[in-house]
Amino acid sequence: STTHTFLLTPPKKITLSLTKESLEFFKGEAEKHHTNYQSMIRELLAQYAAHYREKTVSSHSKPRKHIR
Repeated sequence: STTHTFLLTPPKKITLSLTKESLEFFKGEAEKHHTNYQSMIRELLAQYAAHYREKTVSSHSKPRKHIR
């Protein structure tokens, strides 16, 4: 069972086109780790989004210097 630490809501089904090489990579990695490649891609994208969401939030909350 995979722990989804970055999933905030239930997954929503979409269609995503990947290159043959990317798909083969994820399928191979998923097999090595005894998981589903779709879950692995979903977790990767959730972590990526969380990382950049935090950067965006923190960059907007910094105090701005006033130029005189």
